[in-house]
Amino acid sequence: MSIYLSYYLDMKKKQNPGEKLPSMKEIKKNYVRYLLNLTDNNLVETANILDVPQTSLEKKIKE
Repeated sequence: MSIYLSYYLDMKKKQNPGEKLPSMKEIKKNYVRYLLNLTDNNLVETANILDVPQTSLEKKIKE
């Protein structure tokens, strides 16, 4: 996640005046999408990467 988070921190350096950075909620949501894409939508593998129960991941996706 550190590489992924670095992307958002770099955004701050390149941010235009008045431009809003994503919230932590948006970053988490995007990270879950990123992992799902990386794992070919494999919920079990994504949950393992995140170290959360699969049911918690499923709930998070529905939000």
